[in-house]
Amino acid sequence: MSHLTQAQIAALQQMGICVWINADERVLTETTTKDSSGTAKPPSPASPKTDSTGSINRVSQLRESLTGKTPAQSESVEPAVIPLTQKQRSQHTKFIDDVDQAWALCYPEKSSPQWVIGKVLRVTETTIELPCEPGQLTATQKAALWEKLWRQ
Repeated sequence: MSHLTQAQIAALQQMGICVWINADERVLTETTTKDSSGTAKPPSPASPKTDSTGSINRVSQLRESLTGKTPAQSESVEPAVIPLTQKQRSQHTKFIDDVDQAWALCYPEKSSPQWVIGKVLRVTETTIELPCEPGQLTATQKAALWEKLWRQ
């Protein structure tokens, strides 16, 4: 006899854990299923899937009640990088123009990079990621930016 409830089995399956049930136990639980009138009904082939789907829905509801978020809300994550706004670009025009000009000299075949604010200082083939606004960069960070620009 299994010591797990259907909700526990559904939770384990939701986490990707395979739950083994003996064939004898499966037959036993299917034959004892009763309808709303209290009479035993024959097991239907769709019954395990319906139970599993219902249990998965129940697990989702429990998760929502614990976290206070729906699955769609929990999946929405703030972007890791944010493009520079027009205001930020206009405030730091000289610095951005200097770096763009150096980019054009280093990589004449590539278009101007996209400027973004993220978590680290990084230069890729298409973007320049800064850990903060251009005006807040330290001298060390600016030196690292130029070094990464020339080595890219």
